[in-house]
Amino acid sequence: MKSVEKKLRILFLKLILFFIKNKSTSFEAKSFDRILIIRQHDQLGDFLISTPTIRAVRKKFPKSYISVVVSQYLEPMILNNPNVDEIIVYREKLSRWNFKWFINFIKNLRRDGGYDLAIVLNTISRSITSDLIALLSNAKNILSSDNHLLTGFKTEPVYTILSHRDEKEKTEIQRNLDIVKAIDVKSNGFDYDLFLTNEEILEGKNILKKLNLHRYKKIVGVHFGTLDVTRRFPLDKLAEVIDLIISKYNVTVLNIIGKNEIALQDEFLKLVKHKIYLAPLVPIRISASIMQNLSLFLCNDTGPLHIASALNIPTVSFHSTNDPKIWKPPHSRHIAVRTKDKLINSITVRDAMNQIHKAMTNYVN
Repeated sequence: MKSVEKKLRILFLKLILFFIKNKSTSFEAKSFDRILIIRQHDQLGDFLISTPTIRAVRKKFPKSYISVVVSQYLEPMILNNPNVDEIIVYREKLSRWNFKWFINFIKNLRRDGGYDLAIVLNTISRSITSDLIALLSNAKNILSSDNHLLTGFKTEPVYTILSHRDEKEKTEIQRNLDIVKAIDVKSNGFDYDLFLTNEEILEGKNILKKLNLHRYKKIVGVHFGTLDVTRRFPLDKLAEVIDLIISKYNVTVLNIIGKNEIALQDEFLKLVKHKIYLAPLVPIRISASIMQNLSLFLCNDTGPLHIASALNIPTVSFHSTNDPKIWKPPHSRHIAVRTKDKLINSITVRDAMNQIHKAMTNYVN
């Protein structure tokens, strides 16, 4: 099914290219008054990883009008971001498209004369959807990486400015930043951006009060999410870890889940011997406001790891196939647990406890 969808997207891309041709092969970095950044992929972690690039573009072009295209799922992660003037929401599910929405989407992409530059943040693979959005925006220049150039074309059909992808091992943050080096944008740090409002922060504190957690100084959050079992640290081992840290470090544990993890939570509660607290199911930004009060966060290699990083919360995360050197937040306060065989089931309770001890000693006050 996915291969059929990809073929249809490429066919649509060729159709769009028939009507819209590349407009520019030369540019001046100082002349980009309106900039469109396209990152509509629906992976939460991938999007937060790109926020240092958005911030760096803003620093280089402080007076430019900057818009960002994001999926509906990711819109909460970019709200209130001072580096963005406009958020353009892309409906990732075709079932939610209709003719009126599509026309309004195109109008938003082309409002006020369109954009001088569209930046397509393709790192791991090339997104045909991102290419289509860039073309439909009618931007004068389109920038992306020379990674995964399309076959079947004599020359690059979409991007007018290509950044070179080298073969050095780099974090995904650096890969995103490398794309905008072609327009003389320099890094402004590797921290993620997530801006909560005062009202949201207060709501998070009030939820902790309702749970009677405001009395405790050290609260360890735990999130066992991801429906992919190959990336989920086994619940029985995690339960044993939780019992050990409660006994050894005298901490309070708060379990934070998403709407798809209710059944997993029921299973987990049967395995844990000590009392733990349960955060209510709330919107993702309120969940973040709860997390902001944590001393440490335990999780798998999923989006909440990156939310914790954006909130400067120390983490211990469990990894399998995705190399933490590339995907983990790069700061020392984030500690990855991974075995040589890259299998999540191979991580032992002792492996986890060794890294948790390091985090408790060095990063938890």
